[in-house]
Amino acid sequence: MSWSGTMLSSCKLSICRLSICRLGAPLSSCRLSSCRLSSCRLSSCKLSSCRLSICRLSSCRLSSCRLSIWRL
Repeated sequence: MSWSGTMLSSCKLSICRLSICRLGAPLSSCRLSSCRLSSCRLSSCKLSSCRLSICRLSSCRLSSCRLSIWRL
C-alpha cells in the first residue's frame, strides 16, 4: 500500500506512454507526471519487464499503455 517511489496519484495511464521509459530504469526516470497509477491496473502488464513495482498491481490498469515493448 506504500509508494516506494514517486507518487503518481495525479496522473492518467490511459494517456500515458511508457515507451519513454527505459528498460531497467526506475519510474523516477520516466515521465509519468501526467498519469494516474491509482486508477490503472498493472495486473495485465508484465511487471517483470517494467519497473512499476512502486504502484499497486491490484488497483492499476495498464491495458491502455503500450507495455508490449517491455521485454526482458
